Amino acid sequence: MVSLWEKISAWLTKGTSQDTATAAVPLQGYAEDLTYFQELFRQAPDFTVREFRLGVAGRKMAALYLRSLADEARIAAEVILPLSGLTALVDPTPKSSGTNTLRNLLTCGTITETDTQDDALNRLLLGEAIVLADGLKSALAVDARAYRGRSVTHPEIETTVFGPKIAFVEDCELNLALVRQLIRTPLLRIETFTLGKRNPRRLLMLYIDGLATADTVGQLRQKLSSVDVAGLLQTNYLTSLLGVTPWSPFPQAIQSERPDRVAGNLLEGRIALFLDGSPEALILPMGFSDLFQSPADYFDHYAVTSLMRAFRLLAFLIATTLPALYVAIITYNYELLPTDLLFAVAAARAGIPFPPAVESVLMLVLVDILQEGTLRIPSKIGQTVGVVGAFVLGQAVILARLVSPLLVIVVAITVVSSFATPDYRVVGLTRVLRYVLLAAAAVLSGIGITAVWTAIFIHMASLEILGVPYLRPFAPLRLSSFSDFVFHKPYRGFTSEQNRRIQGSDQ
Repeated sequence: MVSLWEKISAWLTKGTSQDTATAAVPLQGYAEDLTYFQELFRQAPDFTVREFRLGVAGRKMAALYLRSLADEARIAAEVILPLSGLTALVDPTPKSSGTNTLRNLLTCGTITETDTQDDALNRLLLGEAIVLADGLKSALAVDARAYRGRSVTHPEIETTVFGPKIAFVEDCELNLALVRQLIRTPLLRIETFTLGKRNPRRLLMLYIDGLATADTVGQLRQKLSSVDVAGLLQTNYLTSLLGVTPWSPFPQAIQSERPDRVAGNLLEGRIALFLDGSPEALILPMGFSDLFQSPADYFDHYAVTSLMRAFRLLAFLIATTLPALYVAIITYNYELLPTDLLFAVAAARAGIPFPPAVESVLMLVLVDILQEGTLRIPSKIGQTVGVVGAFVLGQAVILARLVSPLLVIVVAITVVSSFATPDYRVVGLTRVLRYVLLAAAAVLSGIGITAVWTAIFIHMASLEILGVPYLRPFAPLRLSSFSDFVFHKPYRGFTSEQNRRIQGSDQ
């Protein structure tokens, strides 16, 4: 039996291979193109064709658009009225001429000439209006998109006490405007890509010329140009397509919903990506240290920030390793415990039917299921259900003598520590590493924990994101780059080092 994954892969491969092999079909002419689009959208009730004549008894023309995406009032006022309302001239443009004269008659802002059916179709699906004229084998694409998305709101995930209270939305143009309000320089470069064969989406690549290195920009441009997929819906898909190691559990791109964080990273020489329909920006290149940095760090005193970053790194180690240490010590190395504590642990484990490894896995699985369940509950009652559920679960397993009270404390500290990092993706990362380390500790005790962490460091040291080492500034070691990792210097102390630190070029 063919698996579901094989069916999906075959469908995607078929779609991309067919689209790649088919050459671009040029526009055929007014009647042929009008029939083509009408047949293509015959079951689309929002597809609209407005036929009119150019001036008095002039040539036939038509404006094609989707009412759900385009602004009909703008099309009527800026396209149809200027062209059909000509009374002084019968037909100011002979059929042998191009579209330049028609372009001059329109009063709208952005006008693009298109000469292929695929390009015209993509622009139509983006909300632009396609203007066809009798006698011309090219068309005009008029930007008359209507914004029907949600308005700008406050951040939901990257919240701070101080600083801007603005978050991105699902529209690229509005997100670009939010960034331009913070970066007012003509050196801000914006490149546009269209990704997806079956479901094309517009993607914007932003960087500041002179800060982002040409090699980094060139590598990312090449990766984006070579992306061959059927469609993209969220920026999360790009992380696996652009990542050096797609199967690595470590995040390889910064995800942010805050314009100020994107602007700050652009000024540090990084590159930002915006995808239509996604309210987050992707920031490249990324390092492991970025997982422990928060937008709130730059609104607090540098001493407080340095202490909080150290706590976050410690919390990451606790969230991944504490259950494994519990199993290793209780099972193999109990002689490491003081005598009084050893007797207390033995008394607490009296009557427990499971070995430490089994009870740890049981408790962690129950807590992870509880976390996933609370995420699906409406937010107004989700926190209450989570707290009550954890309390009831902890009391029940202790009274039933399924796990020891000490393990409940260990799991509680582990779960709380996993949420101490600003990047929510670290929660999933700690889950994966936690179970791997727990299995190694159950089999090989402390040697297993050491071996797994050694393999993890080797894996991270081998990663490079657009030519920048993932473990900078640890590997390769550059002491001058520690100014904004754990020990956060005052603002005047590291502004001149930001671009060198991000690009990894300080020698």
